[in-house]
Amino acid sequence: MILLVGSTSSGKTLFAKQLQEYVTKGSVLPESDILTTIPTVGTNMSTLQISRKDAVDIRELGGSMAPIWRKYYKNADSVVFLVDKSNPQQLSAASILLFDMLTDHLLTDVPFLVVWNKIDSRNCMSSGYIKNILDLDLIKNYASQKIDSVECSSVTGEGFGSIVTWLKQL
Repeated sequence: MILLVGSTSSGKTLFAKQLQEYVTKGSVLPESDILTTIPTVGTNMSTLQISRKDAVDIRELGGSMAPIWRKYYKNADSVVFLVDKSNPQQLSAASILLFDMLTDHLLTDVPFLVVWNKIDSRNCMSSGYIKNILDLDLIKNYASQKIDSVECSSVTGEGFGSIVTWLKQL
């Protein structure tokens, strides 16, 4: 099972819906068809048929549930961690949540994909700035987990091809 996590309003619900659309139809819903989402309270489950033979279950955990995310770690085969590139105020919270997960013994060998979401936003911070603040390259050198990162837009679908490729390698 893949855990889909991130700070509140990082875009997890729309990401999961659009990823499902991308995997099944090869494209995401047009912006005019995207309904406004509300923050997830609890969990959402979905299954992605990433190839004819392979399906993966995704459990989205609401950002407000961060204090109890740990209860779901034992069933995780991988983690997709969303970061909102357009919200500098949440960058600190996201980094603390990510560091906390990376140091948990239940996730020692679990691969992580850090997804820099909302690259279509006018307020989007540069990748260099975010990587510098999070010191992601240093973390990758010392973490026991394999950590990859990709930028995406859940609105346009940009970056989803790389995400599906990562999922297929699990």
